[in-house]
Amino acid sequence: VGLAPLEQRIYMIDFGFSKRYIDPQTGRHLEESNKKRDFIGNYWFSSVAVHCKGKSELTYVYSERSLSSRVFHVVPTRRDDMEALALMLIHLLTPGGLSWTRNGVPKTDSAHDRLKREKAAARPDELCRGLPSVFEEFLRYCRRLGFAERPDYERWRDEFMDLAVENGFPE
Repeated sequence: VGLAPLEQRIYMIDFGFSKRYIDPQTGRHLEESNKKRDFIGNYWFSSVAVHCKGKSELTYVYSERSLSSRVFHVVPTRRDDMEALALMLIHLLTPGGLSWTRNGVPKTDSAHDRLKREKAAARPDELCRGLPSVFEEFLRYCRRLGFAERPDYERWRDEFMDLAVENGFPE
């Protein structure tokens, strides 16, 4: 949190695991990979695709068996950053936060598995209950994005700016 004259600003930026999604040599988007990789990121806010399932399980219908049988994580890309943002915003605006954050950072494999199952099973309409509809729409949009698809940043910036103005927050 930094204080600016007459206002307070909150910054939620962490570039610790950043990487280029466009190859500077070829100008092409990075490719999906079946190469086994460890999870890197924030347990609470990383996208479901990156955190909770393997590349071969890219539907939003889950079972305990499919979650536990996963052997690798999908390569994160812009869609996953957008979903992480959606989850962070929902967490900040929900009394008590997202349900899977309430027990703290998981310290055991079984606690981590419980967190993943709960996160993977959470539906956007349940997560966003009581929030303006734009939050549910945003989360659903993020989860529908393709691997290399460019998110419509301008649309969502405008949607949230309009929401802020409607609720009495200056631009």
